[in-house]
Amino acid sequence: MVASTLTSTTVSLRRKGIDTDFSEKEYNELFSSVNSKTISKEAIQDILEIVSKDKISVKEAIKKSGLKSLTENDLREIIKKIFKKYSKLVKEKKTSALMGEVMKEVRGKIDGKVVSKVLNEELKKA
Repeated sequence: MVASTLTSTTVSLRRKGIDTDFSEKEYNELFSSVNSKTISKEAIQDILEIVSKDKISVKEAIKKSGLKSLTENDLREIIKKIFKKYSKLVKEKKTSALMGEVMKEVRGKIDGKVVSKVLNEELKKA
């Protein structure tokens, strides 16, 4: 994740015309936030973009972005709402279609692997 951020993510930001001259402190705060599950790794690029454009700290960018991580309980509630909305997909056990709907709602707020695990658990109960 660190290597990918330092290479691919910064290149992607530069292509968008965003300054990528981040300090060691900013990277440390960013990776600590991912490690502590304050944000998911999917939120890294968005957070760095906000830090660069608005010249604010990582902590402030996390608040501003609204990309604070969800708990598994929050995720389960979102999945249950989606199950109600797409009951036909649930009956047919259309995991990939349901995963797509859940990710539309939670992208950047929780790791996709966690979403997949919880979605499958909830689908077995349904």
